[in-house]
Amino acid sequence: MNIQFRLNGVARSVELREDESALEALRVHSGILSTKDGCQPQGQCGCCLALVNGVPKTTCAIPGAKLADKDVVTLEGLEEEERDLIARSFTAAVGHQCGFCIPGIALRAKWLTDKNPAPTRPEIRKALHGHLCRCTGYTKIIEAIELLAEAKRGGAQPQPGTNGRIGERLARVDGARDVLGDRPYTDDLEFPGMVHGALVLSEHARALVRGIDTSAAEALPGVVRVLTADDVPGERWYGLILPDWPGFVAVGEEVRCVGDVVALVVAESEAIAR
Repeated sequence: MNIQFRLNGVARSVELREDESALEALRVHSGILSTKDGCQPQGQCGCCLALVNGVPKTTCAIPGAKLADKDVVTLEGLEEEERDLIARSFTAAVGHQCGFCIPGIALRAKWLTDKNPAPTRPEIRKALHGHLCRCTGYTKIIEAIELLAEAKRGGAQPQPGTNGRIGERLARVDGARDVLGDRPYTDDLEFPGMVHGALVLSEHARALVRGIDTSAAEALPGVVRVLTADDVPGERWYGLILPDWPGFVAVGEEVRCVGDVVALVVAESEAIAR
């Protein structure tokens, strides 16, 4: 199906499958990488946040068709001056660590401080209810939003620390890019001729593998190859203490958990692989 919408002020026309989400419409089809895939399709962590008709939405839980005729704004579409202020606020408070969840939180902070120029701490905490930060904790994130709000009201401008003295905060390397979603993570990387892989995991906690039939998968258009234990040229077993876990479970061996790998499908796109 084809949908039209406005993305960061520019008209977009995108071809989607019926089962694709709004997040995939943004990431896969429109090149928007500040929206991260943290829990698709649960909509529980807030990493994929975008403003849809001015309202914050977790795009991984919205069908792509729902973007039709909507106005979508992401961090990429903000004015450079506002992007810089948001980045400085979070880096000054050191309100990020790995940075994966922060672009969604940063966009939420922009929305909140536009709507409420002087949010209280309880109001900030309530606004962050839909966001899961896996490593920073929320104290410094709240402080970052307070700095942003104060600066937007004409108060003190946030200044990231630069000297690293004892007791003083020091801005993280690449912090601004983390905050704005500009530093690429593994899932953001793309190369010419790149293919995608999807693991076939055991459906049983304990079972004997009597055979692996790859013919149906290999016949699917777009599938490059299906790999099994027979394709591993070297050592196939590994482990923390003893090499007791197979990288691929071979025919004649037992799977011992639902996480054991039976095969790997390599295809031209992630959707085809899965």
